[in-house]
Amino acid sequence: MLKQLLFQGQLTPKARILAAGAGVAMLAAIFTPLWQMTMISNQYPEGLRLWIYSYKLTGDLQEINTLNHYIGMHPLDAAHFAELQILPYSFVVGGLLCLLAAALRQRWATTVVLVGGAISGLSSMLILIYELYTYGHDLDAKAAIKIAPFMPPPIGSNQLANFHVTSFFHIGSILFIAAVLALVLALWLSRPNAGTRPPEAAGPPVSATH
Repeated sequence: MLKQLLFQGQLTPKARILAAGAGVAMLAAIFTPLWQMTMISNQYPEGLRLWIYSYKLTGDLQEINTLNHYIGMHPLDAAHFAELQILPYSFVVGGLLCLLAAALRQRWATTVVLVGGAISGLSSMLILIYELYTYGHDLDAKAAIKIAPFMPPPIGSNQLANFHVTSFFHIGSILFIAAVLALVLALWLSRPNAGTRPPEAAGPPVSATH
């Protein structure tokens, strides 16, 4: 039953539209930020910002790395984020498979992208949490300014020294999540017997009157 539900059969017209939309969303996610961190203090009232894309880091990197140097943190560098070497290719393959599934109406391709996307999204989130923890705890003992080990928030806000730090998922992550949800809905709409109605219950027999 599970094999039939996930791999066999073809997509319905509505499911094909959802699969194509998911493919476009995954490809667009490559070029939009996945995550943002903003740091605000009296010295930086307009804030210092860091954006993480699927393949690069952008924002006020020079200023952030200068501050990191004084407190003993390692400099932020895209080369230190292993997932940034993989994510762009994952998005390309996932997006093209979605478009292929929509073109050929194949449910198996939709399932492959859905499972791969779920694994990729969860693993990337766990890696981000680990890297944020490592950056805040692996401090240089010879740093000019001594601070207690800390962890920048993956999502939400907290106070780090004299900085108020806020982090949240950006448009790229929203596009990716929307793509995964669209694939779930596509599989549901094209499930076996989705368009059939259960037989109506027969009423009580009517006796003939004479």
